[in-house]
Amino acid sequence: MKILRKSVTLAIACVAMMGAWAQDSTPTHFIVWKADGEQIAYSLGNRPRVVPAQDKVTIVDGGVEVEFDCADIHKYTLGTASSEGIAAVVAQDGTISRADGVLTMSGFRREAAYAVYTISGIERAAGRLDANGCGQINLRHFPTGIYIITVDNQTIKFTIR
Repeated sequence: MKILRKSVTLAIACVAMMGAWAQDSTPTHFIVWKADGEQIAYSLGNRPRVVPAQDKVTIVDGGVEVEFDCADIHKYTLGTASSEGIAAVVAQDGTISRADGVLTMSGFRREAAYAVYTISGIERAAGRLDANGCGQINLRHFPTGIYIITVDNQTIKFTIR
């Protein structure tokens, strides 16, 4: 329970520090990752509260209370969204973010495979992450459209306008 309280305290501290971050990278959602892989996102605009108690955690969001067993929670993260889809997503095993025409991947398995496809299935980029599980893709030469990136068995859709 002490570990869970520390995690919740850390997540709340991260939310408190958000004002210092650049506008484009400011998280917009508090995400609960359940042990079964399900993700539940709470808008930070609603000011969700996390209330730990014994072996349960309650999230209060807009007057609605959702209770979780601590054993059912894998982790907490922060994520962002933009008008063009996902700007940054904390994937189950890593982070994919996009800024200034560059897609950045970090925190994945070392040398994990990645690929970017058009919505019609044409591969536009592929490769492997480095020994630290990190990599970048320059998207500046990609034409306008909807794309899908797959990294280490995680799939994210994004749009270039």
